[in-house]
Amino acid sequence: MTTIPFDLNFTARKLLHLISRKDVTGDDKRKNTVPDFLKQKDKKSDSINNGPKSKTLSLYENKSFVEQKPVAIITGATSGIGKEFAYRFASLGFNLIITGRRKNIISQTASEIIKNYKVNVKVVIADLSVKKDMDNLLKTIEAQKNIEVLVNNAGFGLYETFETHKIKNQLTMLKVHVAAPVILIDKVIPQMVINKKGIIINVTSLAAYTPTAHNAMYTSTKSFLTSYSESLAMQLQKYGIHVQCLCPGFTITDFHKKADYQKNLLPAGIVNWMSPSQVVDYSLEHLKNGKVICIPGAANRFLMHLISIVPRKMYYYLTNHYYRIGIHDKSKQYA
Repeated sequence: MTTIPFDLNFTARKLLHLISRKDVTGDDKRKNTVPDFLKQKDKKSDSINNGPKSKTLSLYENKSFVEQKPVAIITGATSGIGKEFAYRFASLGFNLIITGRRKNIISQTASEIIKNYKVNVKVVIADLSVKKDMDNLLKTIEAQKNIEVLVNNAGFGLYETFETHKIKNQLTMLKVHVAAPVILIDKVIPQMVINKKGIIINVTSLAAYTPTAHNAMYTSTKSFLTSYSESLAMQLQKYGIHVQCLCPGFTITDFHKKADYQKNLLPAGIVNWMSPSQVVDYSLEHLKNGKVICIPGAANRFLMHLISIVPRKMYYYLTNHYYRIGIHDKSKQYA
């Protein structure tokens, strides 16, 4: 077995620490950093509150939802990156269809968006691994004739090693991370092709390029969605459809807070945390130039370069040595 000298471990750790300190900084204010083709001229809204309907909460919905404004669909919009995308597209004049599992929280988010941006919002309470919930979401999408944006952001982490896993949890992850995005993309593409325009943003993870011992299924599903996004981007470009694969590193969201990532990794000085606002800034900025693989953060991009040149045996050693996360059975959190 290859033995890595201690001084090499120390050097790699310090190098990552120094680079990460030069990463994106600043406050968490939402910027208007967007390509021109996303900006909407019509900012008017004729909203009427019709109240909740089944699992779809139709807030301030009327005919203007269908006839006037373009629609952005965002999954996993309860918090974090998905919530930030919802605010950002609302600020651009898009009506929204947003999904999440925590009804009280996402309904509050919808109310805030409506109040601040005067757009229409449909909240679909859905677990994307459940067929009935997916069918309800697809039915909601079918009623829209002007869908221009799809953000596949929903996801969760499993904090259990594969040898101690519960296969039900692993298969649920496959449904949420792989099957749901593919089904939703299939649903919106025909309309986007006819309209000769559209944006599909698949939120994967830096983990797609950094397999670890404790995240076999998570990193594998993210790797699939990354490769799938690249293929789609090449295939759909001729129709004016922009496909982006957003690969954030460690981001300050409920996802990481509940996993105690900050507690376990920040003291080591390895990780530079980004805010959801910074991640979404980077995503929207690079829609301008058609960039497909988007990795926010200079430290994360440096890490990707480093991983590409480090021998695999050394990578395995360093990953196992520094990736100190807790393994909590029965613990999972949707983004």
